[in-house]
Amino acid sequence: MARIAEDLALLLLDNASAQPALKRGRHESALSAAVLLELAYACRIRPALDYEPVRSGQLVALIGPEPTDPVAAPALQMLLRRPMSPAAAIAKLRRQTTGIVLSQLEVDGHIHRVQLQSSGFNGFKRLAEVNLAVTTAVIRPALALQRA
Repeated sequence: MARIAEDLALLLLDNASAQPALKRGRHESALSAAVLLELAYACRIRPALDYEPVRSGQLVALIGPEPTDPVAAPALQMLLRRPMSPAAAIAKLRRQTTGIVLSQLEVDGHIHRVQLQSSGFNGFKRLAEVNLAVTTAVIRPALALQRA
């Protein structure tokens, strides 16, 4: 389900250095926001309106089946407990979302861990993106939408 977050993670992964293209904080926030966007797109969350008992603009979870996606499930469970502002939700999710997204990409076979040798840090592992077809499949439609 969390295709937006997974595709964004692949796009933000620099193949040459096997590291994210953004600084850690921005990378975590971007992936957390992508998970919330995915939930909104699936009609599982929405912002509260003025006439509702929850403060306007806070994210509220909508009733539905339990999510089967391991990336989106923690975000939905958090919002089911209590509504919160988008900024607060992103701040809470950013601690765990990157690891969950990268683990799911590894399980799906889009990335894999490679062992890099470096002086003094033997055994240090980094993630490397190996499925360029997935990245290309995401970039081409995005460019087409931008030109339209």
